[in-house]
Formats: sequence, C-alpha cells, structure tokens
Amino acid sequence: MTTPARQPLDAASRSRLQAVVFDTNAFGHGLPDLRQLRLTAAQMGEAGLETWVPEPVAWEWAEHLAKEVEAYRSAAGSVIKRMERGGITAEVPVLPTADPAETTGLFLKELGDIPHLTVLPLSGDAARAGLRDQIMQTGPGRRKQGIKTGASDSAWLREVLTAAGGSFAGILLLTQDRADIHAACQGLGIAPPTMLTVRDLAQSVLGFVADPGHISKLITTYFANVIVELHELSREGVPAHPEFDLGTIEVDPVLLDGYRWPQMQIHDVSVRHLDRVVAVSDVRVDTTIAAQSSSAAGKQVTSGTAEATVEALADLEVWTYEIDRDGEVQMDSHMLYDTRVIAPVLVQIKNGLVLNVSPLGDTRAGRSNDETGRNSS
Repeated sequence: MTTPARQPLDAASRSRLQAVVFDTNAFGHGLPDLRQLRLTAAQMGEAGLETWVPEPVAWEWAEHLAKEVEAYRSAAGSVIKRMERGGITAEVPVLPTADPAETTGLFLKELGDIPHLTVLPLSGDAARAGLRDQIMQTGPGRRKQGIKTGASDSAWLREVLTAAGGSFAGILLLTQDRADIHAACQGLGIAPPTMLTVRDLAQSVLGFVADPGHISKLITTYFANVIVELHELSREGVPAHPEFDLGTIEVDPVLLDGYRWPQMQIHDVSVRHLDRVVAVSDVRVDTTIAAQSSSAAGKQVTSGTAEATVEALADLEVWTYEIDRDGEVQMDSHMLYDTRVIAPVLVQIKNGLVLNVSPLGDTRAGRSNDETGRNSS
C-alpha cells in the first residue's frame, strides 16, 4: 500500500490548533518513547502549541513497560534453566526492578518531568462516564473476544474533549490506530480529531516547503563554525565535544566486527568529534521562512524552522556491555574514527543564524567512503 505524501495543514486548520495529544499507540505496540516525547513537546512549544498525554494513556504505557520487563525476566529464566540442564552455568540478567509498581512509578516520574508536556489528569466525571460506557456497552463501549472493554478510550477522549473546550477541532491526535479512535468518536457522537503519525507531525504543523536556496548554506555554516571552535579548543588542550543532540545513533554492525563477541550489546553511542560536513540535503523550510524575501536583506533577517539531512564525518564513542557468567554487567567503550553519519535534523533559525539543532529521527552511522578513514578501538 502506498503511503500518502505528507501535507501541511491549511491556514484555517493551523489557526485553530490548541494541542497535540498522544494516544497509547502513538509509537506502536502500546509503548512510549521518552526521547521523542521530549522532542515533540519542545517543538510544539516553539510553535505555540501544548502537548498532552491523557492520564489513562500514561497508565497504559507504564503497565505495558512493566509487562516488557517481566516478559524479559521470564524468558531469560527459562533459557537459563535449559542451559543449566546442559551443564552451562548462567545467571539471570540484571534488570531495574522486579516490582511492577516500581517500574511504573519510575516511568511516570520521568514522563511528568518532561518540559512543555502536560499529563492531563483524569477527572471523576470522565472516569465514571468511561466505566459506564464499558459496563452498559454504550458510546465507545464494545466487546473484544467476548470481553467488555472501551472504558479507557471513553474516559480519556472525554477528558481531552473537555480540556479542548468541547470540540476536537483544535486537537491533533498522534496515533497508529485510527480505526479504534474513529469508532470511539462515532460512539460518542462527535467528529474525530485530525489524526497523524509522529513522523508526519512537524511537516503537517510547520508546513515545510522546498528550500528557497540559502538555508542549506546557513546550516552548513553553522556546522563549519562548530568544527572550527572544536579544533581551537583542542589546540588549547581543552577537552571539547559537540553539544548538539543527534538523537539515537544506529551503528552499522559491520563497524564493530573488529571487537564484536557473541554477548555484546550496544548501550550508548555519542559524537566525540566532528571532522567535516560532507553534505546538507533534503532541506525544507516552514512557511514563515518561505514567505520571507530571498534577497540579501531577507537572508539576513530569516527566522523560522527548517528540516534537513546532514551527512558528516565524525568520531563516535560506542559503549557496549555484556553479562558475564556471574551475572555481572561488564561495560567497555570503543572509538570509531572517521565514521559517516547521516542525521535528519530540525533547525531553529533567527535573524539569519542557526540557534538550535535537534534530531528529527534516528541518525545512521556507517563506514566512511573516504579512503583515508580509519577505525580503531
């Protein structure tokens, strides 16, 4: 099936927007992504919009996380028993906590601490109405495999509707489960909100169009200045690392072949040095920038948001771990020099200068095409 092209909201829809709301299935599998939640909340805050997570959605995420921890614990235990029968000694991997309540508590605290994000409290009226819908099979109440369900959807949709002033016209709902939301709204007798995927949010809200021609140069200049500053600090003997966030860095396993062993897992990857920018491509800008003059004077006062793909050569530090036969976690780090990184980024620009760069998705790291590149541990 062909995925429809991302389209920006029209001016009327954009002017009505009040908040972006996360559904339980915004990221798929009913699980959260705190890094993406932080990024979205910051982006929407810059755009003058609120970011809401209904309390029942937060509870469902927390409960699903607790199940993931327990499933991993159970699976590991079963495998270890089979290994022991074969004379192979192993220990259960170290996990954060065996108490589901503690797991959910840790997650809910992390969620509540995200700047510009509101966990929308569930009122007694919405909870009562949701429970009634499930028991009486009214509104979003329904049966799945003979079991009554629907209370959660009914309750949080009602709460969002109240917070939005009685209409979903100003709400963007991030979900991968549009059919259930449509059915729930039909049961409530209300028009559903505009529904998007997380990936399409920035494009739809900010309305990106093709680069008028000078934004890629601004982005290139920004990274070039960062590289110059790093080199100057290095010559002065001051340890310095790039401070911008490229999000989660997915490393091509081929890069780790030199020191890879069966139980090794990647814990974290960070940029330790930026050598040079190879290319800035796929640049698109919001309608604010597009409306500004492309003249020399216009370039100097350009302000707004852009998205781009930055390709660079960088030195990465990869932290890995393995669980030894005594059940202890052994950490190690490795340097990958002159590595080719490809990063989709969101760029904030003010008066012709790049103020901030944030990740728009996962960064990919692979082998450099430069014959002088070298990898070493």
